[in-house]
Amino acid sequence: MLTDFKDEDFDSKIKNEDISVIQFSAAWCGPCKTLKPIMDKLANEYKGKAGFYYADIEDGGINTGSAAGIRGVPTVIIYKKGVEVDRKVGGVPESQMKEFLEKNFQFKLSTSPTRYNEPTVPKYELLDLIAIILIASFMLSAIFTSG
Repeated sequence: MLTDFKDEDFDSKIKNEDISVIQFSAAWCGPCKTLKPIMDKLANEYKGKAGFYYADIEDGGINTGSAAGIRGVPTVIIYKKGVEVDRKVGGVPESQMKEFLEKNFQFKLSTSPTRYNEPTVPKYELLDLIAIILIASFMLSAIFTSG
């Protein structure tokens, strides 16, 4: 179930959660009304993985929506420790929203919904960079010492 979001929740909750999902909506918006039960279902499915919130851009979420540059509703924004990492604008089917969430959560639901796989950062990136620097410096020294 989505938790009602108020602007003051951004500092007290969104900045402190590993992953937060906010559906920015408006009471008059038809696609927002269609998306809300989908987001409620996904909030229950991903319970414990992320905080899920519902922000009305004309009510309690007006300042946060403005700061986020919301131009159309519904807009779903994923935050990690209060920093926006991705957004999806417009009403979408459940399958697309689930795919969007999983891509950004960097895990797939398994038969054990309590299992969370931490995203892994390849350990070879730094070594690759060091190797490139060493090769480049070797090539430059060979060029300048052979002439």
